[in-house]
Amino acid sequence: MQRLGYLKLKHKPGLLARLGITQQRLVQMMHNFPIIQKLKPLLNKLGLFKLTKKIPKPSFENIDVANSKAYAVGFGGQIYIKQGKDYEEVKKRITEALCKIRDPNTGKRVVKRVHTRDELFPNNPKAPDLVVECPNYDAVGFLGYNTLLNTNPIKSGTHKLDGVYVASGAVFNGIKPKKQNITNIAPTILKLYNLQNTTSKIDGESII
Repeated sequence: MQRLGYLKLKHKPGLLARLGITQQRLVQMMHNFPIIQKLKPLLNKLGLFKLTKKIPKPSFENIDVANSKAYAVGFGGQIYIKQGKDYEEVKKRITEALCKIRDPNTGKRVVKRVHTRDELFPNNPKAPDLVVECPNYDAVGFLGYNTLLNTNPIKSGTHKLDGVYVASGAVFNGIKPKKQNITNIAPTILKLYNLQNTTSKIDGESII
């Protein structure tokens, strides 16, 4: 979004960031050389880990929200776009740019699909305007850990659409297991406790 001119920062990136040296890239590089892990005690004595404080990390606080047309929040690709006469054009250009990103190692697309707010959250004006879905629900962004060297790399991801729910008790007798929507959980809990739904904004319906 910064390349498209939609994202503005409060402060210009430092020298390390301009050279492409970020904590994320250093962690990836370190894990490509297992011998580094064996030298970890020595590197620690030499003060290497103190350098991590000087290595730039992406920060939402550095985003100039007032002068940005679009910005992302979190790991899952929640993108917010400012309302304006060019709203639809900005949304279209961001979507097209995301769908063109390729994994340099495999050549495959990094983004499977870009969902709109009207598609996922039609009645929620506070929801993100775009939500990025990656193949296998991988996450695009940080590696999921803060240390420069780590003996157990973590591949971060997002939540899958399908999950498991477990329920027991007499009230569930006779109810055949079937696929449910997560929005049905809240109405079901309200009914179990004999609580009346006093708002029409709640989604889903009770399964009992």
